[in-house]
Amino acid sequence: MSDLHKEIHLETEICDYLADHGWLYEPGDAHAYDRGSALFPADVAAWVKTTQPTAWETLEKNHGAQALAVLSRRLRDSLDQRGTLDVLRYDLEMIGLRQPLALAQFKPALAMNRVFWSVTRQTGCGWCARCAIRCITKMPSIWCRF
Repeated sequence: MSDLHKEIHLETEICDYLADHGWLYEPGDAHAYDRGSALFPADVAAWVKTTQPTAWETLEKNHGAQALAVLSRRLRDSLDQRGTLDVLRYDLEMIGLRQPLALAQFKPALAMNRVFWSVTRQTGCGWCARCAIRCITKMPSIWCRF
């Protein structure tokens, strides 16, 4: 009997297509998958190390060689309790970290460049001596009075 109609051919076709269109995939990736946590622990560690290096250093300082295991266990528990979307949207809190771990980065809602806010003291403006917020953008300066 021919193996033409087996599922492996569909899987291979899908994986090849995704790899050709920018997805990270290599034929040996299945060996890095942890079935117990349903995660790729190396990818989780790489994400945290790249996007939040101080948080990773704190995890390593607090947990030593078990940092990845503790992170994976906490992530799995949060995914089970709160669901994937909630964890991605509202981050992962861990004891010992000052800020929650962000597990996703979303595209900004606005296409504007950076907006810098600074509080300055008004002097000699003619209308008051209170603080004002100056919004510096590509547009001319905007002044808001309290």
